[in-house]
Amino acid sequence: MAEYENAHANGTGDFVVTELLRGTAVSDIAHQAGVQESYVRDTLKQLIGHLTERYLDDLAWDAEGLPGILTDDVTGLWTRRYGRLRAQNALWVAERYGESLSLVFFDIDGLKTINDRLGHAAGDQCLRLAARHWTSQMRRTDFLCRWGGDEFLMVLPRTTFGSACLLVERIQRGNRWAFSFSTGVAEWAPGDTLDALI
Repeated sequence: MAEYENAHANGTGDFVVTELLRGTAVSDIAHQAGVQESYVRDTLKQLIGHLTERYLDDLAWDAEGLPGILTDDVTGLWTRRYGRLRAQNALWVAERYGESLSLVFFDIDGLKTINDRLGHAAGDQCLRLAARHWTSQMRRTDFLCRWGGDEFLMVLPRTTFGSACLLVERIQRGNRWAFSFSTGVAEWAPGDTLDALI
């Protein structure tokens, strides 16, 4: 911590940030600045956190209001790659603070048949309706991403298995469309990895 404070006091922090933005290797920055690599990595994490928080909307939507690099172009939900990062972070928070965390995996039944019989526009509409319905039932702290094809992952921080099952029942009861979906629920336990839960 003292190294961190000293580095910022003498201007090393500005140098580190500048070099990180240029894409200079962490080891090279540490050597040039005379600091530990851990300091450079901590600065990088802070920089990524700041940029992500500040420019998340710009990454989610482009200048024309269309989905950006973090959002799925059909549903407008988070992509699998970003969803995985968010889910992993939620797992680390649960582990750090001993909180509950549940995941719900959704799979639209027969989407291939819908695409084959009615066309991909109908399949896309089905995906959008499902995504809208599921997100309408979530809290602000929850999030949903399109995992791939007809699969979706919902992450529910501070939620037990029982509470997640009640949410799934409510979502199932609210389904008024001509398609159905299957769900799976898992609650995190110490030692579980994200892949194990999924």
